[in-house]
Amino acid sequence: MTDKKKVFLSPEKKKELLHTTLILAGILAVVSLALSGLNMLLRQSIDKAEMKPFVSAMSRICPAESYEETDYEHSDAGGVYALYKAYNGTELAGYCVETRANGINRDLRVAVGIDKDGKILKTEIISERERQSAGTKTTDEEFLSQFEGKSGEVTFVNGKASRESEIYDVVGSDISSPAVVDAVNRASLAVGNLREKEEKEAAEE
Repeated sequence: MTDKKKVFLSPEKKKELLHTTLILAGILAVVSLALSGLNMLLRQSIDKAEMKPFVSAMSRICPAESYEETDYEHSDAGGVYALYKAYNGTELAGYCVETRANGINRDLRVAVGIDKDGKILKTEIISERERQSAGTKTTDEEFLSQFEGKSGEVTFVNGKASRESEIYDVVGSDISSPAVVDAVNRASLAVGNLREKEEKEAAEE
């Protein structure tokens, strides 16, 4: 039977190996931190690009001097992706809301401007895929202008609307029409909940 060879490291060699190990650990930590930072920058860049159509639409759906992002917790108004307050000086001018629903090309992004009293100012489709869809009339002024001046929940109907709260199906529209109505209702609900919450908090002060 052959005796196993034993290797003994000198204190200097042990110190050298420990030093090398620490250097490698430091390099790995720096690389990991750099990758984490790069991932964060990429995420921020993607988020900014994603928000660009909505930010661009804000001045059209609710003209104002400034816009302030608002925290909101409205679980019953699902599909709300952004909510901004619009101001002229220090006076509240209204709200800008981005909501999403399932259109003919999956994510249908809708920007809704609502005044300080809860009435819809203007509605705009900001999903490029929906805007470029052939044959759709849901992006036309004839359809979208129906929302202006309405408040609260609206309903979609085939044919001409007979009530103030109804949105009718224009000739040549598609299955995205009910989705747009749903998205606008989500925006109205979110703003309504926010206004109710703030009024309650003001009354309690």
